[in-house]
Amino acid sequence: MIWSFPLYNLSAVIGFHLQGLADVSRLTQASVTTTVFAVIFLIPVTIAYGLTGAIASVLATSIAQTLIYVFELRREFVTRGWKFLEARLSGQVAADPLRYGGIF
Repeated sequence: MIWSFPLYNLSAVIGFHLQGLADVSRLTQASVTTTVFAVIFLIPVTIAYGLTGAIASVLATSIAQTLIYVFELRREFVTRGWKFLEARLSGQVAADPLRYGGIF
């Protein structure tokens, strides 16, 4: 379960990028897809394996969420004509939310 925390943080950062690009539809689509996957995966795995299955489903959902968010961000880059692999993060820009109390 602890392994899922870094993935949730990564998904949150990617979600912030989608939100910053004002692409609410992609952000909503990614969130709904993740939720549907979580429910479809959680129930059978929990019934079959109990608490161990529930914990495994949290990790599987965090992996799926990260992959879905990366996929949506990549699609947004393609739509804008940007190259995903050439993107660079700015340390100064990345630090701004921390000054306002944001937690990554």
